[in-house]
Amino acid sequence: MLVTVSLKNAPSSCEWQMAVYDQAETAHISQYGVRCDGKAIYDIPAGWEFPLKVDILIYDPATYTLYYRIHSTSDHFPQYHKDIFIPDPGSYYFNLATEKFEKILEPTFSELGIENFGKVS
Repeated sequence: MLVTVSLKNAPSSCEWQMAVYDQAETAHISQYGVRCDGKAIYDIPAGWEFPLKVDILIYDPATYTLYYRIHSTSDHFPQYHKDIFIPDPGSYYFNLATEKFEKILEPTFSELGIENFGKVS
């Protein structure tokens, strides 16, 4: 199962990292040094159940100034704790303005103007 995350409403020049945790918080997978306009892609191990907990850190790579930090794992940095979860496999924006994951809907062939894709004449 794949999960892809991009940032929305992020600073123009930053890097970010995100860790995704299993339900029991006994295992995690992380992406580090992702550019603000980049994507983090996670191959979720078999047996992990959704929703998944996350830790997100956004910073200036030149000065290491912290822009944003949030942890859905309550025992890490309680001052940054907030319950934020990835609900299902798929592609998402993490919207910094709303602090929520927004599902990225894939366009259909008709929405792309490709009406006869795959049809044989």
